[in-house]
Amino acid sequence: MHLWDPLTTPREASLGARIYRRTPSLLFEAGVFPIAVPKRNRVFIRTPRYVGRRFDLADYAAASRDVRQDGRGSEISFTVESFVHIEASWKATGLGAVDETQWVESLCQDSSPTLLGLVAHVDPRWPTAAAVIDAHVAASPRLVGIRCSAAYHTHRSVKDWTDLPHLYTSATFLEGFAEIAARALTFDAWVYGHQLDDVASLARSYPDTTIVLNHHGTPVGLVGQSGGVPRLRDQTARWYDGIAELADLPNVVVKHSGIAMPILGGRFDDPTRFIETMGPYISHVTKLFGADRIMFGSNAPIDFAGADYPTLVHAVAAGVLDALGEEALQPTFCLNAQRIYHTSP
Repeated sequence: MHLWDPLTTPREASLGARIYRRTPSLLFEAGVFPIAVPKRNRVFIRTPRYVGRRFDLADYAAASRDVRQDGRGSEISFTVESFVHIEASWKATGLGAVDETQWVESLCQDSSPTLLGLVAHVDPRWPTAAAVIDAHVAASPRLVGIRCSAAYHTHRSVKDWTDLPHLYTSATFLEGFAEIAARALTFDAWVYGHQLDDVASLARSYPDTTIVLNHHGTPVGLVGQSGGVPRLRDQTARWYDGIAELADLPNVVVKHSGIAMPILGGRFDDPTRFIETMGPYISHVTKLFGADRIMFGSNAPIDFAGADYPTLVHAVAAGVLDALGEEALQPTFCLNAQRIYHTSP
């Protein structure tokens, strides 16, 4: 999961969050948001009300106490006991990226829920990549992996997260990636659905490194065109082919996360509709990867534009139950993450 605070830490959303905090929400969304925020960003977050506020340990603890009905009579109840923190768009490069690791550690000393592991940001292309990795390790004894997002799209409505359309196959990236592999760290990969070939290529280049695919490899427009999201049917087909190819690679695991991102194109007004829409996709991915190569991930705050936290948990549980049965729930929500990220409670 992410710990998110755009008000006191340097994020891309920080300036907008501070303005949003001081401006009546209706005025901001109707007036400021369409003018001040680029279209790609507006499509990606849909509304500023979630990225514009904190989501911290207290919020996760509160979500654990939020018991409700899902619309079909099933109770949604869960407890967040421990977690692995995933880097979240800290606005810095090089050694500055280590500030996020230090910030997370400062928040999580003797915290509840318990921080078990930490996945930090490093771009392997940086000339100082090796030194930055070692600085992350020095800053946290719980450093278990690295993430560098490669999501890139040519459509004007889709936000890019890197400057190269094929970051994971570039020569400088692959050369620097050796520093991650040499330290036996995991690597969290995030791409859009048409880029899954790049993840497969990376996994084949480094077969001894565990690659954790985030957000299913987000298939843009998978479930609709709401909010300016383009419907790209050819790319949806490529996603189906790509996710099946990745499932054949033993060093790739997949994270059930990002399932309510606005860029998927869905707009859901109740938990039942969300679960019914996303359940088949979760089930499909679960069947491909099996019980030992899947895990749940919270993508707060971005996912909250489509579903609240209990609904996200329930949707993943429903999809996993449909695919593999009850025995797969504990691996999905606990055991696999502990094993894959080399942590223990």
